[in-house]
Amino acid sequence: MELRIDQNKKKQYQNNIASSLKSVRVIKSIAKILLLIGIIGGGLYAILNFSIPSLSIVTVNGTLQKDVSWIIISTSFIAAPCLVLSLALNTLSKNLAGGTNSSRVDESLILMGNVIKYSYRQKHHSLSSERRVLSIDFKKMDSITFNKKTKLLKFTGAILSEYYDDYKKKKPVDINTIEEFVVCDYFTPSLTETLLSKGIKISN
Repeated sequence: MELRIDQNKKKQYQNNIASSLKSVRVIKSIAKILLLIGIIGGGLYAILNFSIPSLSIVTVNGTLQKDVSWIIISTSFIAAPCLVLSLALNTLSKNLAGGTNSSRVDESLILMGNVIKYSYRQKHHSLSSERRVLSIDFKKMDSITFNKKTKLLKFTGAILSEYYDDYKKKKPVDINTIEEFVVCDYFTPSLTETLLSKGIKISN
């Protein structure tokens, strides 16, 4: 049985996950403050320099006039660093939120009896041919928990992890066992509801 990825749910749940992480919230707040400082601070500096006659004045051929080029350059000195830092922090917050699987693409989840076969690759850190394939055997799970707020399912136990550098060849280049794995339930039908319907115990 293959479960389909619901892209609308994925986007919504990823936003919920990001909002639930304190580190992400703090970083996003700092990024917004820096963005406001850059826009408002740079704007006020430019306005003051243009509106106050004695500021940014140069003499050109014996005539006093506003040094427009300097106003633009100095304004950019104020605004640009704040904007760059704000962008960098927003990128960092997305990477932190991505640890919960928002950066996974080319996902596939198939339920085969008592085993989940879940494959994916990392969006910005892999080639399109690469895949990570996890085999989650319910008989080998110590616990399965579900967070209603973030829709995250956490599997704890012996999970087989296989890495393919070329998935079409179906030959893994690395095989190991991991102790836990987290996946967001943005599947249709719901993975959580499907497991419960099969009598699999899931704790909240």
